Amino acid sequence: MTKSRRILKRFSPTDDAFIKEHFLNITLIQIADHLNRTMGSVAGRCKRLGLKLPEELKKKRLAMTAECINKGKAFRFKKGHAPWNKGKKGLQLGGQVSYFKKGHKPPNTKQDGFISARRHTRSNKIYLYIRIAESKWMELHRYIYQLYHGSIPEGGIVRFKDGNTLNVLPDNLELITKKVNMQRNTIHNLPSDLKEISYLNAQITKFIRKYEKKHGGRA
Repeated sequence: MTKSRRILKRFSPTDDAFIKEHFLNITLIQIADHLNRTMGSVAGRCKRLGLKLPEELKKKRLAMTAECINKGKAFRFKKGHAPWNKGKKGLQLGGQVSYFKKGHKPPNTKQDGFISARRHTRSNKIYLYIRIAESKWMELHRYIYQLYHGSIPEGGIVRFKDGNTLNVLPDNLELITKKVNMQRNTIHNLPSDLKEISYLNAQITKFIRKYEKKHGGRA
């Protein structure tokens, strides 16, 4: 796991015990890797716990770091070094025989009529989609509704009568307007106890999305 994705959480008593036991034997980087944290957070925790490296050990580790840096200098490019491909813009290596030809399609390319299931992230429900042309997919329930009941007017919503998004039989589909759909989904139609649950669920979802946006990952 990369540093940018390391979890921000409190240090547990087990974490503190590990730090106290090993901070003299291994480096802060090694402790951070073991605890899945950043080196800065581990250093800050050591300070809070009152842990200090003896001056002799600190100098030893600095010397080891300097030694690693000096060894790496031997493999660096020297000042003024010119790369071997300088001035060879558009250079192609290898045979063009193995290139994909224009119009090539991989063996797993889906054909028109292929049906795929996808989960909507917002509703967390699974919907079926049908391929109607290359790079063009359509929700299967809307496709079937049009096939059996005719075109869908602009803004029309096709709903499932039994609430099952996988039941795309023509008799289970109905066409409603956005206004009717909003009235059916509104919280005001719920009993008082369900209203409170729905409100709390919305607040929790809002907090989770805010946390994920701030920390760049799932809560």
